[in-house]
This record gives sequence, structure tokens and C-alpha cells, in this order.
Amino acid sequence: MTSEEKIDFLIETMGRFGKKLDSFDEKFDKIDEKFDKIDEKFDKIDEKFDKIDEKFDKIDEKFARIDERFDSVENRLTNLENDVSGIKLQIENEIIPNIQRVAEGHLDLDRKLREVIKTNADYEVLTLRVNSLEAKVARIEQKIT
Repeated sequence: MTSEEKIDFLIETMGRFGKKLDSFDEKFDKIDEKFDKIDEKFDKIDEKFDKIDEKFDKIDEKFARIDERFDSVENRLTNLENDVSGIKLQIENEIIPNIQRVAEGHLDLDRKLREVIKTNADYEVLTLRVNSLEAKVARIEQKIT
């Protein structure tokens, strides 16, 4: 192979390499474009994640407020339970014994009322009898006189 042939061969080979490099450049350009699109998509995804993070922050704030409310409700419920316990103790220690005393007093009053009613009934019977006897005595006195 002569020098010229070698040079032609080299030029031809370089031309093929040039075409291949051009082809590689085109492919790399396409790959770059695809990577750019992927980067854009990742940017959009990042934006969406940022929005999601903001929403989660808002949700966390709401849960914190709900926790505060539940704590408040628990405190109120504890206070209510304490009040109810106090009321139960007062009913047990003061009101029930007082009601029992009043009931016992009513039993005594009822017993005394029954005695009075019985005595009153006896009195009425005796009054009727006395009236009857007085009427008989008056008739006897009229007969005697």
C-alpha cells in the first residue's frame, strides 16, 4: 500500500469516524434533551413534594390543635369526674343520713298521727255515747218529774 493509499484510507477512516462522531453527537444531544426533560419532570416532582410537605405541615398543625383540644377535654373530664366523686361522697355522707332522719321523723309523726286519730275516734264514740246517755237521763228525769 502506497502512502497515498494509506492517506486515502486514513481520510476515509477519519470520515467514517467523523460520521460516527456526528452520530454520537446527535445521540448525545438526544440524550441531553431527554435528561433535560427528566430534570424538568424532577423539578415538577420536587415542587409537588414541596406542596405535599406544606400540606403535611398544615395537617401537623391541625393535629397539634386537636391534641390541645383533647388535652382540654381530658382536663375537663377529670374535673367533672372529681366533681361527681365529691357529689357522691356528699350524697353518701350527708344527704342519705339526713333523708333517713327525716324518714324516721315521718315514721314517728305517722305513728303519733295514728294515735291521735285513734284517740279522736275513741273520743267521738265516747261523745256519742255520752250524748245518748244524757238523752236517756233527760227522758228518765222527765218521767220522774
